[in-house]
Amino acid sequence: MKTIAERAETERVPIEDLVAEFYGEGGPLSAAGWEIRPQQREMSLDIARGYDAHKRGEVEVAWNVHEAPCGTGKGLAYLVAGALIAIREQAIWRQGGRDPNPPQVVVSTANIALQEQLLRKDVPALSDMLGYDLRAILLKGRNNYLCLRETAVAEGSIQADERFSRLLREAEDGWDGDRESLSWEVGDLWPKVSRTSEDCAGRGCPHFAMGEEGGTCFWRKAINGWQRAHIAIVNHHLLALQSGMNAALLAVDEMHEIESSIRSAVSEKMTRGTGISLARRAAKVLGDEARDLVEHPVAAVMDEVEDVFRRANPRQTRWPDPVVLSPGWSGGRLDHSVKAVRTAFGEIRDAAISAGCYEAGEGILVPPSAKTEPERAVEAAKLGNLANALFRLAARVDSIASGRPSTVWPGHDQPWAIYATGNFGPDGRLWLTAHASPADVSWAIARLQETYPVATFTSATVPEFRSLRLTCGMPVEGGARARAKAWLVEKRLPSPYPLAEMGVTIVPRGPSPKDAQWQSWAPDRVVELVEASSGGALVLASSVRMMRAYGQALRDRTDFVVKVQGEEGRTYLREWFREETDGVLVATRSFFQGLDVQGESCRLVVIDRIPFARPGDPVEEAVQRLLVQRNGGGSGYMLRSVPDAAMVLAQGAGRLIRSMTDRGAVACLDGRILKSAPGWRLLRRALPGFPTSYTVDDVSRLLAGEELHGVPVVRAKSNRLRWS
Repeated sequence: MKTIAERAETERVPIEDLVAEFYGEGGPLSAAGWEIRPQQREMSLDIARGYDAHKRGEVEVAWNVHEAPCGTGKGLAYLVAGALIAIREQAIWRQGGRDPNPPQVVVSTANIALQEQLLRKDVPALSDMLGYDLRAILLKGRNNYLCLRETAVAEGSIQADERFSRLLREAEDGWDGDRESLSWEVGDLWPKVSRTSEDCAGRGCPHFAMGEEGGTCFWRKAINGWQRAHIAIVNHHLLALQSGMNAALLAVDEMHEIESSIRSAVSEKMTRGTGISLARRAAKVLGDEARDLVEHPVAAVMDEVEDVFRRANPRQTRWPDPVVLSPGWSGGRLDHSVKAVRTAFGEIRDAAISAGCYEAGEGILVPPSAKTEPERAVEAAKLGNLANALFRLAARVDSIASGRPSTVWPGHDQPWAIYATGNFGPDGRLWLTAHASPADVSWAIARLQETYPVATFTSATVPEFRSLRLTCGMPVEGGARARAKAWLVEKRLPSPYPLAEMGVTIVPRGPSPKDAQWQSWAPDRVVELVEASSGGALVLASSVRMMRAYGQALRDRTDFVVKVQGEEGRTYLREWFREETDGVLVATRSFFQGLDVQGESCRLVVIDRIPFARPGDPVEEAVQRLLVQRNGGGSGYMLRSVPDAAMVLAQGAGRLIRSMTDRGAVACLDGRILKSAPGWRLLRRALPGFPTSYTVDDVSRLLAGEELHGVPVVRAKSNRLRWS
């Protein structure tokens, strides 16, 4: 009798039928001793139905959106349908596919922890259940890996840095070059010893070229053979930059992060150092002229930006407010700077083409390295990458000087936030950065829809489907484009856990985070809460300053082992917290998601305040204006600020209950969440369905299985609450 995988490979039975069989009684899932979760099964079937409808030609676009709470098993849900789809599509491809690469399932997530879980745990488990050799690979950007060419040419302060010597020792001892796998935090040295896709020598680098044959390039070795995988795992940033893979299914997990990841991928930054570093590279071709054409024009723009910034922040506080650079702010005084950088680009472009590069649209393509002339190939790669860097610099200079997005940027016809941020050092010196960020990312979602007609998007929290469509331009029923017949499923799946019996939400009485005394009150409450839980606590702070305050208070006043984010590598901290049942991990927003810890190690999650975006953030203000415009009116606070904060809040609180046997408390030190206004009610619904208490001691009572004292109950003949 054929297995489900063999039937997917050799028969044309609908994928929906195979998925149903997988979850059925006596199917591979139950045979492996795994629990059959109805929500997980429903999600898998929705994906399979969309794929089948697309293959039958009934729809051109088949996208699913699922809010699936923690415990649903989202990863396995899309991997089950995806694996069977990949097996089917690769069998068809072997019979005469036109694309040189076999179809794959592309899984995109927002954080490394989930990627590693999919690669190391979920895919191998599914492979065993199916009795089929599923091949999966994790694809990361070049900047995640040590660049051997950069270490070879490093000089001066870099070589003198002890961290540099330590990296070299790690590499000699078998380290894979991946920053995430280090047990320590390398800090600001990393940009000096790594390269992005923009400044990597690529095919012109001998390390890179040899990587295909098992050579020395860490990144090339890590992605070697990715085309042969059934499942390619990427992050949202790489997905946004990728021109397109041959995907039979795109699965986007943690979809609440897709918007910010796309925005981050296409946003632009410029500092004085940008001009200095590019001028040094250009000087090898342009000589002394490089300073006049690159360094000085950038400095002129930043001088004007600094003047505006200082006038807006005369007090020179440590964290001054950002300053918006409105259209026409410079009055045309910087036109000569734009012209100079364009001239530099033209001259370097001509030199790159003479060296063997060639034009492709608005960019320069680097030729493959030549084994017979490796030095010439490296030189061509340097010139090609420099030309592309200067082209992007010219667009940045133009945009920042004018206060308008460059016409070469995608989505330039929609709002962008052009602004400056900075901070003053102890000596009064200003460290300034100019930014350009798009408010709208719907063009990127439309591009994904063109490239990946069969896709599923999921997250534990999608508070507002309408807000999602307004912001990202997700397809709507009837088709996102006139030509498309669209299949769109939007579902909120219920939690598989009896949450009311598994935990308690603690909201201690105290000052508002807007009150001055909250800064000293909050660390005291954190200490009390951690003592009540006897450790096993994840403390999520609203800022680096408060994170350090909590860490110091816990170390000074308790005997628990306390780890603070930034003191050690993130991978190490995650693993330590899983294994240390009484430890305390203090972190900021990056740990609100991606930390999957079951059992005693996490029995308390503390969130110090509602994670609203920083007031006055130019990007958030631009997004709010865009949403109000698309909505035909309304409140930017309700359309953007509240749903966004609710998503982050739900993600942080969701770190607590990760299995049916978990028990514990979520504590929120922001008492505003108990307010009755609509926005606060929406935020309150983002917390787990636990009873709510004002009493810190209810943490220890819950963990001891005792009756809670501070939980409100409803009177038999009244709607009024009293406290037990």
